[in-house]
Amino acid sequence: MQRIISLLIFGTGPLPGVLTRLSPWIDCRYTDPLDEVVARIEAQDHRRFLKTHLPVDALPFDEKVRYIVVGRDSRDVFMSLWNHYRSYTEVMYAAVAAGDPPGEPLPRCPDDLRWLWSQWLTRASFDWETDGWPFWSHHHHHIRVQISR
Repeated sequence: MQRIISLLIFGTGPLPGVLTRLSPWIDCRYTDPLDEVVARIEAQDHRRFLKTHLPVDALPFDEKVRYIVVGRDSRDVFMSLWNHYRSYTEVMYAAVAAGDPPGEPLPRCPDDLRWLWSQWLTRASFDWETDGWPFWSHHHHHIRVQISR
């Protein structure tokens, strides 16, 4: 989705920078410090487009902002998670730990895909979720409705 939005903003030519810097994942806790990310965003002179995995109730609402919501089949999300997770190196585990994540430290990826699937569907990392372990829930979405007259 980030690449599609970048094409709408910059066209089909080369991007003016690295996509993840042009469109940072604002709630990612294992990259640059938040103050550096915010400074880069504020310095941008192009139309901004930010990535987030936050549920809608964690985002401020602004009528001037366009929100794009992407829905994915849970099986596809899980297999993507599995592919990323099983490829984590010691450097990645250290980066995640350095990001000061809440809860228990991220365990090493188990070898048993079916076991992880069962845990991902029935166990949570946060008190407000019922699934998504050892990361976050794909199914936790609060929808805020604003009606004006």
